[in-house]
Amino acid sequence: MEKKSNKIQFMEINFRGQLPSKKIDQSIGNLIKAQKNLKSCKFIEYWDPKDPSIYKVLLNNNSLTHLNLSLSYFHQSFFEGLLACKNLETLELLRCPQMPSHLLDFPFKGSLPIKNLKVIMNYPAAFNESLTVLLHMCNINLRKLFISGVDDIIIDNICSYNTRLTHLSILAQQQIFDPPQSLSSSLQHLCFNFNIDTNSLKIFLNDCKIPLKSLEFHQSDSQGDEVFDSLVNYKILNQNVCEEMRLFIEYPHTFSSNTFEKAKKHINIILDVPKNHDLW
Repeated sequence: MEKKSNKIQFMEINFRGQLPSKKIDQSIGNLIKAQKNLKSCKFIEYWDPKDPSIYKVLLNNNSLTHLNLSLSYFHQSFFEGLLACKNLETLELLRCPQMPSHLLDFPFKGSLPIKNLKVIMNYPAAFNESLTVLLHMCNINLRKLFISGVDDIIIDNICSYNTRLTHLSILAQQQIFDPPQSLSSSLQHLCFNFNIDTNSLKIFLNDCKIPLKSLEFHQSDSQGDEVFDSLVNYKILNQNVCEEMRLFIEYPHTFSSNTFEKAKKHINIILDVPKNHDLW
């Protein structure tokens, strides 16, 4: 394949279990080098995370625009490679791994060209420092952001560093009592996939001055009539801008039937929440 194939545009390498032999490793590296128009690459548990060679091979490909990785370690060469990969637009990480302490304050020069960032598992919260560095390096270039596993610290960092977002989708395991009020004014699509208490939700909607085209909430605990009333009121007041509002309600349902019937005239209410709902 490395000798005959040079027109591959989409590549996926899935190698679970033991690490591949050096011969296989070199062949795959040569296969990547041979590609003239490689657009998208997905690597799942493939290489030795502390071996920088694969980063250099992969990220030296000037045509690559989409990279999907499963990492257990952040190597300095990974970030240096990302900085050099000028055409890379989308980065998807299965997890945001721990970063070596010497990299937390490493003076990386320049900004990542990434416009779309997806981090599926940012757990545990101890790895927030790694994600913070990544968000900081993306800064104003980032347009579309999905993170599964946020807390107040990460949300504050998003507000500070990524000020030109158009799409933001964040998922938290715990209830957020203080939704952010300083989100980017460029936002058009916003999804909060975590439970917000009723008072905080009302404050957020009342104070939100961003002209959002779509707004999505996921409520598991706070399902009182006030939640529905607040969402409907926001939709009516912003009907010229807000094209869609979606509310995902998890079991057990505690709202009244009358409130539900009135609310569904204005907002899209989903009662059967899919477990693998992809917000990307």
